[in-house]
Amino acid sequence: MATKKSNSNSSTKTAIQNNIKKIMKELDEDSLLFLLEQAQVLKHNMEVDKINKEILEARSKEGGIVSEGVKRSSDLIKVIADQDGKNFIIEINNNRKFLTRDEFRKIVEICYKGTSANLYNWLYKERKDILIDCGIKEKNSLILNKLIDLIKSKYKLKQG
Repeated sequence: MATKKSNSNSSTKTAIQNNIKKIMKELDEDSLLFLLEQAQVLKHNMEVDKINKEILEARSKEGGIVSEGVKRSSDLIKVIADQDGKNFIIEINNNRKFLTRDEFRKIVEICYKGTSANLYNWLYKERKDILIDCGIKEKNSLILNKLIDLIKSKYKLKQG
């Protein structure tokens, strides 16, 4: 079956290349230049992806599991409160997520009383957008642990 797929992919690729060649004959010079630049960008991105994959495979072989924390060791995390303290912004690697005071208080409570797994579970139920947009895929994420440390250093748990 692998041979059939390979032949199918090869014939599809050839058909696409032929279509591009036909279209190129009708394009002006500026359009051709743009097409060339886009092809170069795509080729570069494929090469970068290949190199990154090789690095991750090498790290995986050397040290076991490669977690998201290894890939992003210099995560930038900020917590910002608006002037009246009614809303909060958590910024993780330039992804800004707006929270109500109640949401943020719950996060602070989890940071003091729970673990990164507890925070992950709450975010999964209540604010899955934060997990998705900030690339948090694991309950023991380095990003979540850094966020917990930051919140505990900056905010107190409200009693009562």
